[in-house]
Amino acid sequence: MTTHRLGDAPSYDGKTIALHWLTVLLVVGQWLGAHAIDWFPRGVLRTDMRSLHIVFGSFLAVLIVARLAWRWTRGRALLSPDHGALKLAAAIVHALLYLLVVATVGLGLLNAWVRGDSLFGLVNLPKLAMGGKALNDQVEHLHALAANAILVVAALHATAALWHQYWRRDGLLRRMIPALRGRS
Repeated sequence: MTTHRLGDAPSYDGKTIALHWLTVLLVVGQWLGAHAIDWFPRGVLRTDMRSLHIVFGSFLAVLIVARLAWRWTRGRALLSPDHGALKLAAAIVHALLYLLVVATVGLGLLNAWVRGDSLFGLVNLPKLAMGGKALNDQVEHLHALAANAILVVAALHATAALWHQYWRRDGLLRRMIPALRGRS
């Protein structure tokens, strides 16, 4: 892993940036999609919407593994412009985001198996009978709670990035948005 000072490398490598923004799109899309599932009447449309949610959740699981593997091996690491408590807070927020995404995806996949979901009416996941409706309700609640927590922590993360860019004017946001290069 290569480390650079803020001025030495104005942005992360292209793959890191692409993986970051694809993760953002999938997380937001999954959160919105989850809330839209119940808009559809019971039957084929609702099954298809839930199936899409499961498929994209599975894709998010693969994406997170790829993102972590890239980050730990060949991804460019940039030094934090912060020191002390702010640097620690940034590290905690990043770790919490990864943890919450992994937990949410894991709970979502468990939820699909506990319910015994059908994927597009083509494949039926075996229903885990242990616990019945009580387990289903608990896993579904934890999945939703973790998904909502992602949005709260991500909003904190985005707010900190905007604070860096527009209050401290240290160019931090340019690292993840190369189109901002040359701007303060």
